[in-house]
Amino acid sequence: MYKLDLQKLTLLLALLAGFLTFGNSFFAGYFTQRDQLFEQTLEANRAYARKLADITDRFFLNSRRELAYAAESLSTRFDDKDWRDAQTARLKLKGDQFSRAVIISANGQIVSASPESASLVGITVNSVGATQALTLRAPLITDPYVATDGTYLLAVTHPIFAPDGSYLGYISASLFLRERNVLHELLGVHYHRDGSYLYVVDTQGNLIFHEDGQRVGQNVSSNAVVQRVLLGHEGGQRVINTLGVDMLAGYAPIQSTGWGIVAQRPTAAITAKLAELARTTLLNAVPFALFSLAVFWWLSRLISAPIRALADTAEHWGAPEAASRISTVNSWYFEVSRLKVAMLAGVSLLQQKMVALEAASMTDPLTGLRNRRGMAFALKQFDLLDQRYAAVTLDIDHFKQVNDQHGHDVGDAVLRFLAEIMRECSRPTDVLCRMGGEEFLMLLPETDASGASIAAERLLARLRQTVSPTGTPVTASIGIACSGNHASPEATFKAADEALYRAKRAGRDRIVIAAT
Repeated sequence: MYKLDLQKLTLLLALLAGFLTFGNSFFAGYFTQRDQLFEQTLEANRAYARKLADITDRFFLNSRRELAYAAESLSTRFDDKDWRDAQTARLKLKGDQFSRAVIISANGQIVSASPESASLVGITVNSVGATQALTLRAPLITDPYVATDGTYLLAVTHPIFAPDGSYLGYISASLFLRERNVLHELLGVHYHRDGSYLYVVDTQGNLIFHEDGQRVGQNVSSNAVVQRVLLGHEGGQRVINTLGVDMLAGYAPIQSTGWGIVAQRPTAAITAKLAELARTTLLNAVPFALFSLAVFWWLSRLISAPIRALADTAEHWGAPEAASRISTVNSWYFEVSRLKVAMLAGVSLLQQKMVALEAASMTDPLTGLRNRRGMAFALKQFDLLDQRYAAVTLDIDHFKQVNDQHGHDVGDAVLRFLAEIMRECSRPTDVLCRMGGEEFLMLLPETDASGASIAAERLLARLRQTVSPTGTPVTASIGIACSGNHASPEATFKAADEALYRAKRAGRDRIVIAAT
């Protein structure tokens, strides 16, 4: 019966171990990187959707104020045709925000319109939105509807009352949804080659804004993301959209209207880049694999030479020592199989421990932020990319009193609370660190002192408005320094610390920027 000799077994073992180790590392790295990219994309889309929702909220708030002002001015001059026309013209021309402005009397008749149109003035309206505004007699942002002239639009309305309280009608500013309107300017439409885009849905799940104008008006309420955002939720989720495309979607509600904004990117755009990276990695690994094979072959010959010599001597049965020498070889293959199993298990366990150790060495266990080692790693990345950054140092005010009055458990909860507020008030690219005790650090890449001050003020405002684990809000003092103004990271941090101490001495709960 043929048996493999030691040289072939050693070479086979080395090749198998190398292949499994490389395969495990390759696929583990691939899927880990894919999951990280997915999470980063979801968070970026969520933050983008939240930003646009806030911008849209502010637009409608300002629109309501404009209409309220016009309604107030019309309350005593409603019968003055020139004054009515002046108000609709002012609304239409002010920043060119609206597609059309009209005034409708209490009996539902259009008495003024801008742009001026003889075909509109005198018409009695009977559309859904107009009927709702006449019935409700209160400020209103309608869902999209088809107007009397067949235009698909949404309207912002405000009632007009006479000084004696009698209802005169209402003033309305409309957006034509199937034409370019102010939403395109607010939401900043960009066409990405990778298929990323955003859209807006009304309270019924109908599209009121989409990069493909032909889709405006379609109902997409079957989309799981649309269902969640219309319930008032905000977040990110992987979803198959109504066209069957796998998307990474971030979503946020528009509070003033109940609508939802969804920003999404095709999953395939990310996996395609990863696949290209995987192919490149494999091609780069081929020369090393061939070199490794040559080394393994040489090592296997070196290892097998003494054992082969022992096997050769076993052919000489007449020698007194032949039996004992051959008997020592009989258990070799079992030992080799044990070594193979142990080696593979050991490599797998070692990889797991190294990954866990590296993550633990760079993370603060209490807050989940980076520790000093993690900060040092980020600084190396900034140096490699030649990035400037702003260093923002934070220190919780009167933290010793928190520990003394509430105990160290509450003190730890306050530290975790601050870490969470820092995450919510920062960008995905910002580096958040806990330096020890109640001292924290934020590194803001490509940010000057003005931008860092805005970010810091946003953080302080959030702290003042949020109840901490102590039962009341806590405050913090902040110092800011920019790397471009100092010769080294150490000098930058020292300047930020000095600015922090000045903030403490100036009364706490404030921001001080280091002098250049």
